[in-house]
Amino acid sequence: MPASSLAQILLRLYSLNLTIYGTIQLFILLFNWFGFGLLSIYEIGVPIIYLVVGLVLWFFSPYLCKLAAGKNDDAIKLDGVSEFQLYSTAFLCLGLYFALGRMGEVLSWIHFFAAYNSPDYGFHREGDPSYYDLAEPAITVVIGIVLVVTARRWAAKLCRQSGNSEAKSK
Repeated sequence: MPASSLAQILLRLYSLNLTIYGTIQLFILLFNWFGFGLLSIYEIGVPIIYLVVGLVLWFFSPYLCKLAAGKNDDAIKLDGVSEFQLYSTAFLCLGLYFALGRMGEVLSWIHFFAAYNSPDYGFHREGDPSYYDLAEPAITVVIGIVLVVTARRWAAKLCRQSGNSEAKSK
């Protein structure tokens, strides 16, 4: 497998991270917008930039990696490891990164909301807590779980795109 192919896998994982982050931020902003009115260019622009950069990196990753590797695109010997296995492992790792990276924050918020709603919670009752602060980490955890569960399916689709015959049987 050429070095540019391994670089492409890593670049696509990074672009997927940017795209998911931008999508989550845009979703949260639009959800928040319905309640509060106008959004500034900066507020809406940053998630769109993340989303666009992630998508551009995804689609141009083969060309960028071949350009970066240049004449040093030697084959890396990974005996017994196929492109499908690399993609599967990469999606699994990215899903675990998303899910486990934010799980503590989600559990902390769930604990806070449970304690807040208990009759013994007598202080800091000025206003209701915001579920907005829970939305981003919860969506990230859900996306991570979805990536873990569907890692083989995404790997098969990517291998089919590149013409790998192993993925056609998956």
